[in-house]
Amino acid sequence: MGPLIETISAMPSIPDNSDKYKEYNVQWQQWKLAAKAAINQVQQWPPSAQTRHVQNTLEMLIGSEKTIAAHAETDIEAYISAIFYAHPLATMEEVFDTNKRLSVLFAKGPYYPTIISQLLRGDLYGALENCWSMDWWLLAHFTDLLRLSPLYSNLLPALQFTGREGQYIQARMWFALNYANYLLKYDITRNCAFEYMITCGDRGRTMLVESVKQIPLGDKIALELLQHYYEQGGMKDAANRFFEILAVRSIEEKDFLGALHYYCLSNNRVKVEHTFELALVDYAESGQLAELDSLKDKYDPLLNGERAQFFFQFAEMRKLYMSNKKQEASAALRQLLIAETSPLEFLPIVFLEGLCLLEDGSLWFNAEDIEHFKACIQDLEDTDAEEGYSVLEKYMIQRDYESTANIRTVKSTFIDMIRLTLDRYPVS
Repeated sequence: MGPLIETISAMPSIPDNSDKYKEYNVQWQQWKLAAKAAINQVQQWPPSAQTRHVQNTLEMLIGSEKTIAAHAETDIEAYISAIFYAHPLATMEEVFDTNKRLSVLFAKGPYYPTIISQLLRGDLYGALENCWSMDWWLLAHFTDLLRLSPLYSNLLPALQFTGREGQYIQARMWFALNYANYLLKYDITRNCAFEYMITCGDRGRTMLVESVKQIPLGDKIALELLQHYYEQGGMKDAANRFFEILAVRSIEEKDFLGALHYYCLSNNRVKVEHTFELALVDYAESGQLAELDSLKDKYDPLLNGERAQFFFQFAEMRKLYMSNKKQEASAALRQLLIAETSPLEFLPIVFLEGLCLLEDGSLWFNAEDIEHFKACIQDLEDTDAEEGYSVLEKYMIQRDYESTANIRTVKSTFIDMIRLTLDRYPVS
C-alpha cells in the first residue's frame, strides 16, 4: 500500500487563484510521472485482489479513461472523474471530447442519457430535447440558466428556430414564447404567460397584443391585466390595437356597450359612430335596442357624433312613449325628423316608431311640422331603394310584415302609408 499512500500524499491541489495555474500544471505533470512509476512498481507485485485494487486506484488518479469507465457506476460519475483527474485544467472543449470518448467506453447496455450527461458531453441539442420531453417550464428556464454559463452563452445564439414569418428566433425566446402560449390557455396561468412575453423583446410585445384573441371576453381580470402591461410598457399603439380587437369581438357577440367602451378607450371616433349605426341596424333586425346610456357620463366628448346623438334621441323617444309621456315623445320625434344630421336610412324606422303619435290626433304637431315631415317623405322617396330601405326591410321582416315582398314594394308601401297618415293629420 506504500506506493498508493505516497502518491496520494504527493498529489498537488488545484489552486484557487488562476495566476498559479501554470505553476500547478508543472507540478501536476511531475506528479503524474511519479504516479506512473508507482503503477509500474505495483505491476511487479504478486497478483492478488489488493494488487489490482492499488493499481486501479493509481490508474484512476492519473485519469485512465478505460479504468474510470470500468469502475464508474454512472456515466456522470465517469465524466466528472475524468475531468477532475485526467484534465484538471482542461478547456471545456477538451472536456467535451474526453466525455464523448468515455460515453463509448462506459456503454454497458441500453443507454439513456440524462440532461446533465448530455451537457457534460457538450450535446446542447440533446439536452434541450430531453428538457422538451419532460416539461416546457424546464425548457424555458433551462435556456436562462445556460445563458449564465460563459461556454453555453456563446453556443446559444447559434441555436435558432424559424418563426411563422420565416425569421430566425433565438432559443431562449422561442422556448419562452411557446411556454407562454401554453399558459395562455388556462385562466389561472394567464398572468404568468404575460410575464414571459414581456421578457422577449419586440416579439414578446407582438405576442402580447395578439394574445387578446385567445382570452374570453368574460375574463375581465386577464383583460385588465393585459391592459396594465400595455400601459406600463408605454405601448400606446399596442393598447389601441388591443382595444380594437376587443371591440370587434364584442360586436360579433352583439355587445355594443362593450364595443363602444373599447373604441372610446382607443379614442377611435370613426368606429364609435359606426358602432352606433350597427346598434341601430341590430335593433331593426332583432327588435332589441341596446342600452347604451351608461356611456354618456364616462365618454361624453366622444359621443357627440351624428349617429351617436341620433341613437340617444331615438332611444329617449321610445322610452318617453313607453312611459306614456306622449307630448315629450312627440317633441323627441319632431327633433329626429327635422334634424339635418339625422341619417336618412334610419328615418323610415323613426316614422314607423312614431306612427302611433302621428295617428293619435292629439294635435302634438302643427302645420309647419307636418309640411316638414312630408318633405322628409319626399326625400325618402327620391332615395335609391337599395341604400335607403335595406334597414327598413330588416325592420319589417323582424316584425312579421310581408317578408316576401321585394325592397321596392316595401318602399312604396311605406311611402303610401306615411303620406296617408300625414294627409289625415288634423292640423289647426
